[in-house]
Amino acid sequence: MVNNPVAFLVEIFAKKECAKMTSDGLGFSLVGRIGLFFVVDGELMLHICDISDGERNGDFINFLDSHDAVWQREYYAKYQVDFDYFP
Repeated sequence: MVNNPVAFLVEIFAKKECAKMTSDGLGFSLVGRIGLFFVVDGELMLHICDISDGERNGDFINFLDSHDAVWQREYYAKYQVDFDYFP
């Protein structure tokens, strides 16, 4: 578990050398990937895919599923609240 998951993600995405982040707790590179994440009780729950699998929307490439769709499928049964319950 990462001590401060939000600060950890901010640090990752602020660096241009994302490939170097593989040794900082993720165990894989974020280069060429997109995704979404949740933080619940200090636990980082990261969902990623290759950028080529994303959905193009104008100038953006989005993750294939919405936060709500991922939450409903993966976490709702455990937490019994909507994804935006947690700050």
